[in-house]
Formats: sequence, C-alpha cells, structure tokens
Amino acid sequence: MQRLETSWKSWVEGLGLKENTNKIRVVCRRRAIEQELKVLGAQDAWFAPSARALGIDFTGFAPAAARATAEERARKALMRAQRVQLAPVPVAMREEMAAYLVTSLASWGCWLFEVGKGGCWGRLQAGIDKGLYCYRTMGASSLRRMLSGHALHVKVRASLSAVAELFNVVSRGMAPQWRGRALKGSWVQRVRVQLREWGWALVRPWTWHHARHGEICFLDGRSKDRAMHMVRESWREACFWEWLRTNRRDPPGLSPVYLPVRWFSTGGGWTPGAAL
Repeated sequence: MQRLETSWKSWVEGLGLKENTNKIRVVCRRRAIEQELKVLGAQDAWFAPSARALGIDFTGFAPAAARATAEERARKALMRAQRVQLAPVPVAMREEMAAYLVTSLASWGCWLFEVGKGGCWGRLQAGIDKGLYCYRTMGASSLRRMLSGHALHVKVRASLSAVAELFNVVSRGMAPQWRGRALKGSWVQRVRVQLREWGWALVRPWTWHHARHGEICFLDGRSKDRAMHMVRESWREACFWEWLRTNRRDPPGLSPVYLPVRWFSTGGGWTPGAAL
C-alpha cells in the first residue's frame, strides 16, 4: 500500500496534476491491516467497509457489508421479471426474455461472492419461475434446472460468469498472484470453491481436472469455449445426481448414468463450432 501511494504521488507530480484525495477508498480484509496502514500515515477518511469500482462491490472484513450495487441490479431485474410474467407471449418467448433481460442483468459482476437464495435474490428467482412455470411446486427443482438451462437461473449464471471472466483475465496474461490457499472473499477463491462443488479437482495452478469431462487450463485462451462447455456440463451432471438422490418415484426407473445426449435431445446444447 505504501509503495503504491508513493508511486502514484510521483506520477501525479510528474504530470503536474493534483490528486483528489477525497475519492480514495481503502477496503481492508482484516482489521490488523487497517491499523498498520494508519500507523504508516493513511488517513481515517480513506477507509470504508465497501467500495464500488467499475460497477462491482468490494467488501472488507465485515461480511454483512451491503453489496449495494449488486442488490440494486437484482431489484431492477425483479421489476423486469414481473413485466415478463405479464407479457402476452408464449412461454418459449418469455424464457428468451428472462435470459436476455433479467438474469443477464442480475448476474453480471457477481464475481467476488456467491449469489444467495434469500432476500432480493430469492424473490428474483421466484419471480422468474413464476413467469415460466405454471406449477412451480411440482416436479424436482434439480431436474427443472437441468432441463431449462443455466441461463434462467441467476445463481448458476453468476457462478459461470465468475469462471468465464476469470478465464479471460488469466488467459490474457493478467492473472492475479496464485496462492496455495486462496484469500477468503477473493475472485480466485470464489471460482475454486465453485469448481470443486461441480466435481473439479485442482491439479496445478490454473488447471482443473474432472473425472468425466477431462482437464481445463485457464492459461490456454484458445480452449475457452470447450472449457466453459465442460464446466456447464459438469453443472448439469451435478443437477442430475442431485435429482437421483431425491426420494422421488421417477429416478429409480432410469439408468443411474449421466448421458449428455438425453439433455441435448430435450433442452438443446452446445456443439463444437456452434455459437455460444
């Protein structure tokens, strides 16, 4: 922090500019760091529990710190979802409207935290479901998620966006410092936790392996399309296994093997060379 401040001041003086110190915001992950910076000369007014940069909320050691920007996008998306509910169009068109106008807005920028199921996020997903399904309480939710696709689910789409955007950053040579244990609340930690939940194992820095879907490497930008397809496929497989674990009457009659061709024949899908 001290080196950054010194370098910045030298650049400002060299260009003949005057720094607007009223806009400086420092978000610390630990209180001890905040105290150290104050000892080094940082002003009390610089510190904040959260700050917005390029439309993304960065929060510090207070987990309850409001992510005002993300929550405001969720509220706007809910208003759109309510209008989609009332649109006098077929369900297929409402699905497209929900994907392009609602979940795309709410999921953008949620790269540093996992979208929850309660609060504004829960109301938003309930609003989307209400406009698309006549009987929301019927049928297994895991099966419905798998067949309808990731684009209609805010939590899943936000997680996939976090993976895809970090892939872009790393493949372009701008990767953050790799740590054996990722910092809590960091972008890398968010992606590592999510990939692990979908069955991916870390084999070396920026490289993960899945028992069924092979290996993906964030350093290879040319493989991004295939890699993201594999990640989406692992999410669908996770939904499939979650559905099998439910004690419903329909799963026991099916073979307990995940076959992508089943999903492709019902919900569509990606093939090499096709537009994403």
